[in-house]
Amino acid sequence: MLHGSIESREHLFERVTYHLERPREWLAAAWAGTDKEKREVGIEERVVANTTAPEVLLARCGPGFEGHRAFIALSFQRDADLADDAREVLRSGGDSFLGEHLEALGPDHEHLRDWLAAQARVAALRILTFLPAERREPGDVELVRKEVARAHWATVEQAVRALAELAQAQDAPALISGARTAVMRAEGNRRVLEAACREGGREIIVELLADEDERFAEAGALAMSESATVTELTELLYSRHARVRRVAADTLVARLDRTELSALLDAYPEIPEASYYYDVVVRLDWELFGRTRAPATP
Repeated sequence: MLHGSIESREHLFERVTYHLERPREWLAAAWAGTDKEKREVGIEERVVANTTAPEVLLARCGPGFEGHRAFIALSFQRDADLADDAREVLRSGGDSFLGEHLEALGPDHEHLRDWLAAQARVAALRILTFLPAERREPGDVELVRKEVARAHWATVEQAVRALAELAQAQDAPALISGARTAVMRAEGNRRVLEAACREGGREIIVELLADEDERFAEAGALAMSESATVTELTELLYSRHARVRRVAADTLVARLDRTELSALLDAYPEIPEASYYYDVVVRLDWELFGRTRAPATP
């Protein structure tokens, strides 16, 4: 990912690795980059996590910039023993390791202080996300909710992912909102929406099915597919979202016998005041007849 980096960024990572006694220069260089470049600074901590023994990192995990970086590196190792430290980081807003050091940056570096504190909170959220259920505490979900509500650009993705792991019924709306605003990969988005459906139940599922965003509607269809009646699944064959129709058709194909599928295919275009989707006909037709047809002659 770092191939082709500009010279200033190469120097940035060199300073992070070998010149921890010069954090101000590193911070200034980091903040001068774009948001994407600032996010990629975390790559260095991931490398440290993969190449440094946990006991070495733990020995470094104290007040100061080196402790801050060690804590972030350890978070990639999902060290459950740091759970209490993670909670304190979230309670303090990220100042646990860098309190006086952040103050030393001075008022002209408020944006740097904000960013450093955010990186510590991301690490803390990562630790709580992967914390075994038996190590969790009742107050953990409240700490995560507080960070989700903060809606900080640097922490929102990890905060929403953490909330998906710790969520309760009341968190379903926040999960849906977070899935809209956080920039995350498809798998992360899917897990967040699954958690919203799991905790929010049918009311949330119905809400998602009517959503304009196809990803959200698909999540609702997947959540209801196992328990939905044949009538409900048939109604989904008329959804404006192709992904929803696909989920419904696949579920019906798995549930109905050949005679029932044939009747469904015959009736599909005839339901009054409903849109007709050719992909549904193709899916049902293939299941009924395509598998038994002889291959085409070259």
